[in-house]
Amino acid sequence: MQNRTIAGVIDRLGEIVGRCHERGSRLGYFPAMYRKTTAMVKAGIESRRFEDPARMERLDVVFAERYLRAFEQQERGDAPTAAWDYAFLMGRSEEPTVIQHLLLGMNAHINLDLGISAADIAPGPALGPLKRDFDEINAILGELVDRVQSDLASVFPLLGVLDFLCLRFDEIAVRRTITHARSTAWDKAVSLSTCGSARERDSRIAAWDLQTVRLARSICRPEPLTPDGRRQPRESITDAATVRRVIEALVD
Repeated sequence: MQNRTIAGVIDRLGEIVGRCHERGSRLGYFPAMYRKTTAMVKAGIESRRFEDPARMERLDVVFAERYLRAFEQQERGDAPTAAWDYAFLMGRSEEPTVIQHLLLGMNAHINLDLGISAADIAPGPALGPLKRDFDEINAILGELVDRVQSDLASVFPLLGVLDFLCLRFDEIAVRRTITHARSTAWDKAVSLSTCGSARERDSRIAAWDLQTVRLARSICRPEPLTPDGRRQPRESITDAATVRRVIEALVD
């Protein structure tokens, strides 16, 4: 594990964001948001928001390392997990919206990586006491939704108008999606804690990896909708300069 502290994770994410910003790469969207999330978790640890701050820092570091490792694998041309491989593939495409790019990263990281990480840092009977702090992250992610919406509206002003007209429908939907994904991740952690062998554990993880890819494909298909069923305008990004503006908005 290359990152021993949450501050080290924030630094590593910053390096990736800087690399993607220089290239004008859409792969910078997710780590920009992720760096902001990690900073919020760090603030929660420092303010004693969690029952066991040291344990939460270990979870954050182990969890982040799965993304950081996957990113470096694809940089070298190696194959990460199927979930991340698909997210990185679509990250090179102009077709998904910014929100879809972010959801693809969250899908791979929450639906696959999170349960594995929780089981790794709290194996067997140690997993149960982690539940309350695990659930507290849902509140932090909920707080992040408003900030991301505001960040993107600074680049795409029409999104701010839509946010008002939709009466916060989109934020509520995203919060529910995140909460459901994290609940499923906890179930996966519990499942791993009952595995009788490494072979059984690997088999379950491989199956979840493929399930996560199927979810990713469903994320890419639909267009965003307003509450009355009309399609929202897509964020038109065809140039590196606008990609950089989005990264800058997400990371601030």
